[in-house]
Amino acid sequence: MSLSLEYPYLLVAPDYRESSLGIQVMHRLCHMINEAGGRAWMVGCTVNPRWNTPALTNEAYQTLLAGNQPWIAVYPEVVSGNPLSAPICVRYMLNREGVIAGNTIDAGPDDLFFWYRDEFAEKDANPKLLKIESYDIALFQDDGGEKDLDLLYINRVPEDKIDWASLPANITVLSMRKPLTFEQLAAVLKRGRRLYTYESSGTCILALLCGCPVIGLEAKGYEVYALNARFLLDYGEHSFTKHDTPEALNLVRQHMGAFRESFLSQRAVTDRQFEVFLQVSQHAAEKLSQRQHRHTLTGWAKYRTLPLLPDTLWPGRAVPRLLVVINQGEHTTEAVSETLNSLLPQLASCPGSRVWVVGKNPEIGSEDQSVEFVAVHDWKRRVQRYAERAAFDWLHCIDAGVTYAAEGLTLCASALSSAGDCKAIYPDEALMTPGGVYKPAFKPDFNLDLFLSSPHRYLRRGFIERQALLDVGGLSTVFGEAYEFDLAIKLLSRFDIAALGHFSELVSIVPDALFEMTNEHEEQQILEAYLRQRGFVSPQATRKPAGVWRLNYGSPTTEMVSILILAGDDPAVLNRCVTSLIHTTQWLYYEVIIAQPDAVSEAMQQVIRHLVERYPDRVRSALVNGAQHPVAMLNHAAHTAHGSQLLLIDNTMLFVLDNWLTELLNHALRPEVGLVGPKIINTSQQVFSAGLVLGGDEWIGQVGWGAHLKDDGYMARLQSDQNYSALSHLCMLFRKSAWESVGGFSDAFSSIELATTAFCLALRERGYFAVWTPFSIVASDRNAASFADRRYGKEKQSIIARYASLFSDDPAYNKKLSLCFPLFTEDRHLAQSWNPLKDTGVPTFLVVGGEPYAGHVARFIQLCEATQLQGKAHFCILADCPTLPEMLRLSPQGIVLFGGVNNEICLTLSQYKALSKCSVKYLAGEDDDSVDENAAPAMHIVDSWLAENAEQQARLAGKGHVSQLLPAALVQSWFVMPEGGEKKRVKKAALCMPARLDRHESAFMARLIEATAEKIDWILLGEHPKQWLPWVKETRRIQGVTLSAAQIHDVSADVLVLPQKQGEKWSAANHRTLREFAACGIPTLNLDTTLNPLEDAFERLLSTHEPDAARILAETTRGSYAFSELKIEAFVRLLSTH
Repeated sequence: MSLSLEYPYLLVAPDYRESSLGIQVMHRLCHMINEAGGRAWMVGCTVNPRWNTPALTNEAYQTLLAGNQPWIAVYPEVVSGNPLSAPICVRYMLNREGVIAGNTIDAGPDDLFFWYRDEFAEKDANPKLLKIESYDIALFQDDGGEKDLDLLYINRVPEDKIDWASLPANITVLSMRKPLTFEQLAAVLKRGRRLYTYESSGTCILALLCGCPVIGLEAKGYEVYALNARFLLDYGEHSFTKHDTPEALNLVRQHMGAFRESFLSQRAVTDRQFEVFLQVSQHAAEKLSQRQHRHTLTGWAKYRTLPLLPDTLWPGRAVPRLLVVINQGEHTTEAVSETLNSLLPQLASCPGSRVWVVGKNPEIGSEDQSVEFVAVHDWKRRVQRYAERAAFDWLHCIDAGVTYAAEGLTLCASALSSAGDCKAIYPDEALMTPGGVYKPAFKPDFNLDLFLSSPHRYLRRGFIERQALLDVGGLSTVFGEAYEFDLAIKLLSRFDIAALGHFSELVSIVPDALFEMTNEHEEQQILEAYLRQRGFVSPQATRKPAGVWRLNYGSPTTEMVSILILAGDDPAVLNRCVTSLIHTTQWLYYEVIIAQPDAVSEAMQQVIRHLVERYPDRVRSALVNGAQHPVAMLNHAAHTAHGSQLLLIDNTMLFVLDNWLTELLNHALRPEVGLVGPKIINTSQQVFSAGLVLGGDEWIGQVGWGAHLKDDGYMARLQSDQNYSALSHLCMLFRKSAWESVGGFSDAFSSIELATTAFCLALRERGYFAVWTPFSIVASDRNAASFADRRYGKEKQSIIARYASLFSDDPAYNKKLSLCFPLFTEDRHLAQSWNPLKDTGVPTFLVVGGEPYAGHVARFIQLCEATQLQGKAHFCILADCPTLPEMLRLSPQGIVLFGGVNNEICLTLSQYKALSKCSVKYLAGEDDDSVDENAAPAMHIVDSWLAENAEQQARLAGKGHVSQLLPAALVQSWFVMPEGGEKKRVKKAALCMPARLDRHESAFMARLIEATAEKIDWILLGEHPKQWLPWVKETRRIQGVTLSAAQIHDVSADVLVLPQKQGEKWSAANHRTLREFAACGIPTLNLDTTLNPLEDAFERLLSTHEPDAARILAETTRGSYAFSELKIEAFVRLLSTH
């Protein structure tokens, strides 16, 4: 079998036993999957040691769950629901539903069905069969021995329903109450003269294999179990008899050889059925895997697409000409080809661009006229010459093996055409592991300290503007590998930081090994030369283990530091903090100011007096008369400080390394730096805080939380100097002059955390840098729970409102990285939230509600997807409501809710509405009562309701709801007619959807179907009453949560029948159904259940159907309901307005 069995199976069954064919079949299926090369386990049962049926262990199950890969559960019909919560469910119908266990299956809309026998499928139109057996034909065969037993098989038919008088005396009963082993059963069957049975079972087959004729009987009320024509069809017309006569029995015996041949031929049929089972189940898992994969970073980067062509998206925009230089180095020609294959299709959107392959081998393997080979020794000189001739607009240098994310270069080219004053643009990247999985390498906006710490990670593969390249003297011939870093430093020195821009789109995919390649010697030369140029005396760049640089800007000498500590309420904690600080700090020039209110405990007063007396040259107290507000106490202490640098520390801090303050001062004395923070760890050497991310953890996220002290972190950021928008209030060094320039800490906030956050952001507005350094390490045993404090809601809200742009897109972070724990992983809504057209003014809409979607939701989402495909809007469709910072990041102009809404969602939406002009709408459902219940918490934030039709709009108005009418439209897929024409039927085919009917309508349809069954082929779509089955032609399951055009066409009905009581309004679902069937060329017959006698309904069903009626109806429906450009624009306006 050539099929790749990538996705594993879990099979649910009772313990293996030979007395139950159904149980054997489930275990045998597991064996067959494993023997075919798949992976399958039996769940929660003992297994047959002779078969390849491993029992599922907890370790294997956890591995399965952690594998991020769909898997398949196979349930027999006695199992209800999906107890394993499997991504893919197969229902193996070993009998009719409910016959064995009396249960209902409760199948999901996407479950796959296989039947052991086709009669178990009742009237299903296209049942997939899987008839597995595992009989040992060497054991069960006729040995020619004496036939001296009359046998009766009993299982599901009660003994009191058996006509014992008609059976031979001394008959031997085979029953599940006294199960036999296979060896015992074979011995009995070989002695059988005849086997009487009231039911079809595997025992009948075994009897015939052993030379024992089978007599099929029927018990009143249990006829459904009896041997029937299907058995004869499978195994021959004389495979059993209903007559206990010598002639009939002899006829069966004469055909036993033919039966054995038919039995063996059934095994070949089973093999084909098994292959179909594997294909269908694996295909379903593969579809789910692809759907899930597209939401991963790897899948998103490979398969994302722009809704329209670049010329349509950006008409009239000047397209830049790129000069792309591919350095082959030691890489193979295959690596060059891989880069070209990824590059050239996107480069086609930039006419006039050129590609140079720099290497030693001129065989570059490309016939594209824009590609040429350039020798290693000559390429930089040629770049200079091309720049002087204005033969390109932007230079882009990469290594062979680098590839491009889908649409990445196209988007970047558009951004370059409007780059403004930027002289160099550095886009986001992803790293590719040897296994082909992508990891984010998303960059912050230009971050001076971080980029100097790790230039090879952040300042390569950029786009350099041609004139700027000439202005700084071109590419250096001194540096063979770090020439891009040298160029960035020259641009920084010549044009300042504003010249270096960040393009926050994923452009290039870099193999892991290439990403970490660096030339330490060249980087060190460039760094130290830059620092000397800036005027720092004796600067040093030292390489650290994480591949980062520690920059020493020249040792400070006599800078005075005033250390501010709030006394708190625990004397022992304060004493420990101050003592630890004094005994551990190497820096000599500092004072400690303990801020205390006038009302403290006697114990606290004693500790403070003791510290002041013991360290008179270091420690003093700042008493604040009558003030208990911590922010006011700090401001008072700061005003009394003698130092030009102020250091705020929490009284839980511990100091273990003597250079902690010296390392902070290394940055604090730089003119652009306003505040500096250290790495804060706990007593277990785990990180408490390595900087802050605005918007993280629904407010502010602690970088590095829980990581080990020595962990490198994301792109080595836990070991790199870098700039953050805000730093932790637990330990923060800042200029006194900067503090004074913003009026100190604002006493509008009731906590130090909020006041210092606002202080950091105020300094940022004034142009100061906040530097976090990993080379200063301090510790705290503060309770971790205090970092997750959810109080001060209004105060936090005021800060978020004041700095909304920073909380939505912190420049020290990246908008494609998660704002939930853990930080520095790709955003959980990365694929859904990506709107590449945001800068063109295309609006974003957020749609929130859980799956599975009801019919009205599925149709609404179809309209959303069609609108997005036309580039008119972007829709982010999520099951859960984003946090407030995530909402700010997404910045939707409109929000649509459906399904249940809780108070937490309402709070988030109300906060977002207060910060934006966003409209909130609720999509009305098909059941008005459930809508009121689901939407009740959201009444105060919903601006309007979305109704499907005028009747629903009127009902909403009657409840006092403001509503807007959605366009009555169908997307293009509804108007695609299948090839091959309609199925040929002898009789007219009428379709009914019983699940849509109420009790009265259902009773009417039952009478109609029974009365017209001889003249009309009735088709039941979806769930249906079993008592209707004798009168219908076929039944069909609805695949998925709602009908598709393909399903409707496949039914090939002449008419859809919708009964309705006179005077009742049609439901929204019925209006929608009528449009959908009409688009497929199927008219709807609306029968009045109160006035139409059955004869009239019958005549209307039999009325002639014009040959071209289906086509005409479909075309007419298209003209009325196609989702045209005008309707799309109206749809966008409707969602945007309040």
